[in-house]
Amino acid sequence: MNTRVDSIQLVLFSPGIVIFDVLKAGVTIREKYLNVLDGEPVILPIPDDAPVEIPRIQMSSKDKTYNLSISKNRVDLILRYKKDEFSNVSSFEELFENFLSLFQYLKNELNAKVTRLAIVTHWVIELDSGSSAEHLLSKYINKEAPIARPRELEIHCLNRETLSDFEANKWTRIRSAHDISLPHEDRLISFLLDINTLAENTYDFKKESIQAFLEESVRIMKSTLESHLSLLGE
Repeated sequence: MNTRVDSIQLVLFSPGIVIFDVLKAGVTIREKYLNVLDGEPVILPIPDDAPVEIPRIQMSSKDKTYNLSISKNRVDLILRYKKDEFSNVSSFEELFENFLSLFQYLKNELNAKVTRLAIVTHWVIELDSGSSAEHLLSKYINKEAPIARPRELEIHCLNRETLSDFEANKWTRIRSAHDISLPHEDRLISFLLDINTLAENTYDFKKESIQAFLEESVRIMKSTLESHLSLLGE
């Protein structure tokens, strides 16, 4: 089976991110912390009483692979890979460095506290032949289940994990998928892993603890993916 990373999303959660001059903030981020965001920033006039999750700043790279959004309670950094670009876990290193740079910006420029973290990886698995929905059915559902010839199939699972000193959720979402350019082909499997520290537990993250979270997340991610690929390839 051909397996590749489609996208990686890293999230910093904060109880309050206050930006008084969003234009200056965009320039500072690009010139001092994240020069990969070389596209034009999108800064919209948003009322102060607007929902906190609405992004105040949106930035991207010119090739649209990197995307950044900053709202009042979270910062999202997303790296999207090109379809024909082979990628694996080793290619996360640059993204992690940029993520730590964002943390330094929040800490040094905005005096913001980071209380939760998340990493979401989306993988695409391509079968050599056959229907991805039926393949998932044969591997994950017992023969007595009243399901036959599904067009689409989704499987969700929530586990609890311990990463370094942090308790985290690990969501595994597996579903059949289609290539947009080939809608009649159904050989793709979408595999999403969402690892996030618990909402009920708040921490005061430092650079070292963020690094530990990322390293442990990669370990769990690789182990989980390998286990499922082994089952799917049987």
